[in-house]
Amino acid sequence: MNYSFLNPVFLDILKLDPADFRRNTVRILNPISTDDSVLRTFLLPSLARNLVSNFNQGIRDIKLFEISKVFINGKGKLPEERVKLGAVYLYTPGQHLWEDGTETFFIIKGLVEKAFGIWGLGGYSFIPTGEPFLHPGRSADIVCNGQKIGFAGILSPGVQKRLDLEHFRGEVGLFELDLTEAGSHLSVTKKFQPLPRFPYIQRNIALLIDRTIPAHRVLEHLTEFPSELIEDFWIFDVYEGENIDEGKKSLGLTIIYRSSERTLTDEEADSVHNSLIKFLKEKTGGRLRS
Repeated sequence: MNYSFLNPVFLDILKLDPADFRRNTVRILNPISTDDSVLRTFLLPSLARNLVSNFNQGIRDIKLFEISKVFINGKGKLPEERVKLGAVYLYTPGQHLWEDGTETFFIIKGLVEKAFGIWGLGGYSFIPTGEPFLHPGRSADIVCNGQKIGFAGILSPGVQKRLDLEHFRGEVGLFELDLTEAGSHLSVTKKFQPLPRFPYIQRNIALLIDRTIPAHRVLEHLTEFPSELIEDFWIFDVYEGENIDEGKKSLGLTIIYRSSERTLTDEEADSVHNSLIKFLKEKTGGRLRS
C-alpha cells in the first residue's frame, strides 16, 4: 500500500515532457517530508519506488500491483480524481526450470488482455506509444474506441539505470490503466459459457513477416479466421536478428484448438491449423520460418 504522495524528482527520472499533464500536480501545504510534497498524478512512480526497495532487499522476481486514486490539478477549484490500476513485473531469467521463454512484453500484454476479457471490455487495441520511460518498439498505448486508457511495455534502459537497476540482467515490465476511462467503455451485458469438458490441442506458428506489420494486426487477422475450433491465441515471441532476413521479423504464435462437443483428433486440429497458416500467409504476405 502506498500513500498518495509523490516525490517530484520521479517525474524527471521518468523523463516526462514539461507539457505532460502528469506534471500538473497538487502541492501539499503540510507535507510529511520534502520528498513527498505533491499528490500523485499516476501510479508508476510509487510502484517504481516499491520495485527498487524490494530489489535492494535481494528479491529478484517481483510482481506488484496497486489500485488507487490519482489527482490532477486542472482548471477547477478541486483537482480531478481518477482511479488507476498499475503493475510492475521484474523478472530474472534462468531462475526456474518451468520457464517457457515468453518475452516480458507479451506477459504484460497478456495480463492486460486477460483483465479486459474478465471485465467484458472490447474494442481495444495496442498501438505505438510515445511514453518517454518505455522501451521503443517494445511498448504500446492501450486505446479503446479512440480513447487512450493506458500503456504497457518494458521500462527503457535509461530509466532503469536512473533507478539504480542497471546491473539487473532481466527486464522490468509494467502497465497502467485508467479505470475511470475504461469503465465508460464496459459492456453492461455479461456473457457466460460452460466450463470446457474436452481437452485442447495446442499448436505453434513461427511466421516470418515484414517488420513494419504491427503484431496486433496479425491478431486481428486471427479473429477474422472462420473456425469455431479456435478457442484462444496469443503471441509468445517477436524476434529480429541473427538468421532473420533484413527488414523481417519472426512472430511466434500459440493457437489453442478445442471442440465444445467432442474430443478433437490431431488430424482435425491439423486440418484447421494448416488452413489457418495459409490464411495468415495470404493476409500478411509472410511465410513460415524454417
